[in-house]
Amino acid sequence: MRWLGGGLIFLAELTMYAALAWWPVAAIGGILGWPLALLLPIVVGLLWFVSLSPKAPRPIGAMPTLVARTMLLAAGSLLYASIGATTMLWIHTAAWVVGTPIAVRWAVEPSPEKV
Repeated sequence: MRWLGGGLIFLAELTMYAALAWWPVAAIGGILGWPLALLLPIVVGLLWFVSLSPKAPRPIGAMPTLVARTMLLAAGSLLYASIGATTMLWIHTAAWVVGTPIAVRWAVEPSPEKV
């Protein structure tokens, strides 16, 4: 169970990056869509790496991390819904909705606050 939650969150994270790259091209298009398609995943990826990943160099605490991750992953679901990508919407949403409680209950590595 420990790795299932982490694996599902990782799948949701990857599909969130795909949504962040796909949405600007599909919804905005034109000269503004392509730069946003490159910048959005990079900016969110840096934020995730620095503060939200399990081995983040600058963690923000267990509860703020959970809230921030959930908000970003929910935003990915909204982006898929707004462009009509139904299959990806269900894959992404199922991954984070099922993975989050499993990852919280059976963490891969205990957070410093729990030790």
